Order: sequence, then structure tokens, then C-alpha cells
Amino acid sequence: MSESQIGWVAPTLERAEYVLKIQGDWNRRLQYSGTLADTNRTLTERDEELFMDERSPTQIFKDQIFTCFFYDFVGVKAMMDLGAVDNMLIEMDYPHTDSTWPNSLKLAHEQVVDLTDEEKWKVLAGNAMRLHNFEPAYPTVEV
Repeated sequence: MSESQIGWVAPTLERAEYVLKIQGDWNRRLQYSGTLADTNRTLTERDEELFMDERSPTQIFKDQIFTCFFYDFVGVKAMMDLGAVDNMLIEMDYPHTDSTWPNSLKLAHEQVVDLTDEEKWKVLAGNAMRLHNFEPAYPTVEV
């Protein structure tokens, strides 16, 4: 999820966890095709296997979603608290008007100041490399 910042993740997951806790039992038993006629129909055994993901919304997020930020100090703290540093990527939109340019690198480092060195690397480069399965080209040094 690019250009969405990250401050929304924690409250959205909190709400998803709450809704699943309160309404998960009946909701898991139903099959929907978009009509009210389906509200009384239960899932077939095959459908139950497909739809009965035992992971929590937070775990599904951690397993499957990456989100980007360029200026979200509150979001960085919330993602740290969630244990979702592996899901954060810094973004820099040069010369986009809604960006941190020309202070992008400085602000990126200010936002990750409370992370460990390993976590900083992940957010500033490593997570993007892992997600997109690439190694950056490093310039060769001629002697």
C-alpha cells in the first residue's frame, strides 16, 4: 500500500480484532454472494476449509501486507508497538509536491531514530529489497 502512510494501520487492526471477537462466530458460518437469500445458508465443508483462516487480522497483515510512509512519526511508533517493523517501507516521491523533498533523507532518519540499527536497515532498504526480491547495484570502485 503506497502513498497511504501508516498511522491508520494500528486503529484499523484494533477494530478488525474487535469485530472478529464480537461477530466472528456467526460470520464464519455464513456464505455470501451479495444477496440476502444467502444469510441463512451455511458453508460447505470445502468452503469452510477456504474461509476458516485461523490467523488474526493482525497476523494476516503481518504475513501479507506492506505499507509505505514518508512522514508519519505517530505511525512509525504504532507499527513498532504492533511488532510490524517488517511491514514498513520508506517512500520518497521526488519531486512530488506531497513529499518530504528536499529533506527526505534527513526526515527518514529522524523518523526511525528509535529503531534498532537492524530495524532501521529494514525500513530504509531491507524490506523493499525482500518484497521486490532485488539487490541494488552498487557502483564499482576502480583502483
